[in-house]
Amino acid sequence: MQRRIYGGILCVGMWLLAGALPALANTAGNTSELIADAALRQAIADELGLGAGSAIDGAVLAELETLRARDAGIRSLAGLEHAVGLRELDLRGNDVRDLQPLAGLTQLEWLSLRENPRLQDIAPLQGLTGLSYLNLNRNTRIRSIQPLQEMRQLDTLILRGVRVLHREEEQVVIAALGPMERLNLRDTGLTTVAVLLPGLDAGGYREQLDVSENPLRDSGLLIPYREQIAEFAVSGPQLGVRIRAEGGAVYGEGPYYDMDLRLMLDAEPRSFIRVYGALDIELDPEDMEFELDIDEVFLQYGLTERWRLRVGKQKMAWGQALLLDQPGDFMADVDDGAALRLDADLLDSGANRLRFTGVMHAEGSFFADGDAPEFGEFAYAGRLRGSLGWFRYGTALWYRQPHYLPLRTSGYAGGEWGDWQLMLETVAYWDRHDFPEGDGFLTASTVWSPADWKLTAEYQYDSRVLDARGQRAAVRVDLPELSGWELSLYQEHELRDTRGEFVPRAQREILPYTDLIFELPITYGDPDSRTLGAQLGLDFSLSF
Repeated sequence: MQRRIYGGILCVGMWLLAGALPALANTAGNTSELIADAALRQAIADELGLGAGSAIDGAVLAELETLRARDAGIRSLAGLEHAVGLRELDLRGNDVRDLQPLAGLTQLEWLSLRENPRLQDIAPLQGLTGLSYLNLNRNTRIRSIQPLQEMRQLDTLILRGVRVLHREEEQVVIAALGPMERLNLRDTGLTTVAVLLPGLDAGGYREQLDVSENPLRDSGLLIPYREQIAEFAVSGPQLGVRIRAEGGAVYGEGPYYDMDLRLMLDAEPRSFIRVYGALDIELDPEDMEFELDIDEVFLQYGLTERWRLRVGKQKMAWGQALLLDQPGDFMADVDDGAALRLDADLLDSGANRLRFTGVMHAEGSFFADGDAPEFGEFAYAGRLRGSLGWFRYGTALWYRQPHYLPLRTSGYAGGEWGDWQLMLETVAYWDRHDFPEGDGFLTASTVWSPADWKLTAEYQYDSRVLDARGQRAAVRVDLPELSGWELSLYQEHELRDTRGEFVPRAQREILPYTDLIFELPITYGDPDSRTLGAQLGLDFSLSF
């Protein structure tokens, strides 16, 4: 009797186990539970083109390289840690609170966490040393950006609305990150631009620097750098004043002196409208009279978030040279006259970006005649520049019919690897009467910036100079600061003629908003061109 009971129990147990095995097998094979959040699971399925009910296991996640999940209602990223090959992740407009699943995704290059309002802690991001793009826009609850301090590989950082930069320990992070292409610090509580100056001096923020809507007390310090930044925004209205005075002497030629005053007004009455004007007043040392020049005055209108229109007298810097001439700066004379300029962000996806600039320019002499210029008399230019991760590239074209060399073209390519930067630019001016004959230029630049040092070297070839004499090289060494002095050495040399210039330079702040600058220029080569001079200058900048 007892054996029958045990036998019955065993049969029932075997029957239950047999029924459970398929379910267990299914659970092992279909690991959808790796992704607990249904919205995230659906976004992954959509990205991979998977059908309803398809298994999303670790192997599938490991093959995921891109995930775009904007406004998807995602709350949890649990399970995404298995997506070890993920390179681009767009989580804009979700409700993510915990970033821990991202901590091990070291292949990530592009990450947008824009508008995740409950996000507070970004510490899990500190190990993502491959990131070149990070967007934390409008995450107002983030408590600290210190986990980003070692991310010196960042090319773009957007912190708009992350209001932590009123604290010095947070400002230090910005200084530690060093130069990058695009930095948006709008409405972050930033009180001083001093943390940006090292990056600006290193040629950083060339594509964008936005420090508007902040209680800045020294924004006037940015005025000298404005021309090197394609998209520049400061809280407005802002009035800036800069006074520069310098004097010196050249051995055998006697003393000289110079002084100029610059007044600047920058206002953004609306987020999509910007009005800018700059007036230069310069002393003519011969006549001892001041000359006035309207350096810039333009109106900028944001057609959309990615399309901007600007009209008026304005400056543009297109060349890639760092130390020598800028043959690729086709728009160097655009400040003489007026221009209509269109900027468009054609691509901003992952580590890939592409921007177009189109310009129609009329010289000031056209308007001085009183007659409207014909379309054939305008200068037309277009520029494409972009990036693929660490690699940067661009091309430009300029054309004006009534001109000896009516067509100009350029192309450049380069990138950054750790402490190194390298850029190569080629430029051609074409002869309309004997095409494709013309003038050619080649510029190669490199920058090495370990620790507190910075070495910049550049080579340039100009085909207009006969007998291969159009070859020049320049080197600049920025030394570690010494007792408050910023020290640098500069040398420029013409390779075939063995002529050149050597300039030691020292600069330091002696009064609030005022720098003292000392230079000792020495030229060498032909006996008639050898000189020794000394120059002392004061630079005062202030904004209201």
